Amino acid sequence: MFEMKNISLIILLSFFMTNALNSQDTTSTFKYDVKWHLTGRVLTGTFEQFVFNSNLDFKIETHRWEIHNATFYRYNQTGNTKIEDNWYQLVSLSYFINNKKFFPSGFYHYDNNLMFRVNNRHLFGAGAGTIIQRKKHFIRLDGGFGYDKTIYNGNTFENSNRIGAIRERPLVVGRLVQEHSILNNKLLISNTVFYRHSLEETADYLVILSPKVMLKIIKHLSVNLSYEYRFEKVHLVGLEETNSLLSFGITFHASK
Repeated sequence: MFEMKNISLIILLSFFMTNALNSQDTTSTFKYDVKWHLTGRVLTGTFEQFVFNSNLDFKIETHRWEIHNATFYRYNQTGNTKIEDNWYQLVSLSYFINNKKFFPSGFYHYDNNLMFRVNNRHLFGAGAGTIIQRKKHFIRLDGGFGYDKTIYNGNTFENSNRIGAIRERPLVVGRLVQEHSILNNKLLISNTVFYRHSLEETADYLVILSPKVMLKIIKHLSVNLSYEYRFEKVHLVGLEETNSLLSFGITFHASK
């Protein structure tokens, strides 16, 4: 399992890198955006169950640079059986040129997942993106290439002739982020679409859609409702192509 101390090191490194970049860019205005989502559920009786989800998402931005970190942890225990104990980590660095109409970026992603039998996944790459930003609307589109090395707890896959627990492949990746604020900024509607496709196998692709609604109840604090739809064509035998998750919780949000 990816240890907590490694997650903390990545976050601290992001802060140090941003401080260094900000000191070099004397014409910039320092900005940050922090969101912390927390959800949980406890059931007792016949279907005894405990579910905990936590997501820390922050962006640090200067005139030219942006560092984005997303850390996600999910734990699910039913009775004495641990169903989920999963880490997700994404760190990206972007350099803005031409008023954010076009910019290069690089990223690193790590995750493990008991439900999908992913022992660990390391994905890194580079690409380019564009941002369209209005007073109440934000759209970001990124695309590029990456390289993925995943170790699975299994070695036989549906829709693939390749056999083996270790899968390494070059990828084309894409991401669309949409945010729309309404009702005097009290209601935020967002959606993220992630797509990855192997350059070696036509059938090997993944699509994740993650719409979310946040309603502000007091300053810095909101309630949220989120849905995740996941479609993975090449997957381990015994798993499904399509999976979805609906969750409800609270969000702390601060920005400058």
